[in-house]
Amino acid sequence: MNPGAKIEKAQLLAEYPPLMSDTGGIASGDAFNVGVSYPPMQKLVGKLDYADYKASDTASGKVDTRKFWLTLIFNY
Repeated sequence: MNPGAKIEKAQLLAEYPPLMSDTGGIASGDAFNVGVSYPPMQKLVGKLDYADYKASDTASGKVDTRKFWLTLIFNY
């Protein structure tokens, strides 16, 4: 379950999932994700997301990564 809240029309979501492999239970790192979505118009939704990934084993070639992205969704 992801914690979230709704303020007026804005939807806020956050999660902190540990990342594990499908087999063997090998830890791949941790991620912190937070986002907000807002419908400025009836058929349009804007989303702003942020993700912060911390690699558990940098020797394996995994790197820490931070990303922001903006998404617009038009429903017709």
